[in-house]
Amino acid sequence: MQHAKAHYPLKEVKALVRGGNWRINQNALDGARKSFGWGVREIRSAILALNQCDFDISDWSRHKPGVMIDYYKARNLKGSDVYTHFYIDQEEVFVVINSFKRID
Repeated sequence: MQHAKAHYPLKEVKALVRGGNWRINQNALDGARKSFGWGVREIRSAILALNQCDFDISDWSRHKPGVMIDYYKARNLKGSDVYTHFYIDQEEVFVVINSFKRID
């Protein structure tokens, strides 16, 4: 089931990222490099620049049962059109960025 508002408050996501409580899956890092030439620092900066209006949908993960993922499509984010999705690992309380690439 898809939700009309973000499952994870963007304010909480940004606070975790600012505090260093986040990680980027390899495919997200590869996507950012391929799409924009960006590394970890640029990804962090882009996540911190997301706005609530960039939110697209929340949906259940197909790979991690019971985990909700928030999807964002941000136009002109740091000069690029960015598609990203992430979730908060509730056990260890950190943001996991699953995807980061150019909007198709």
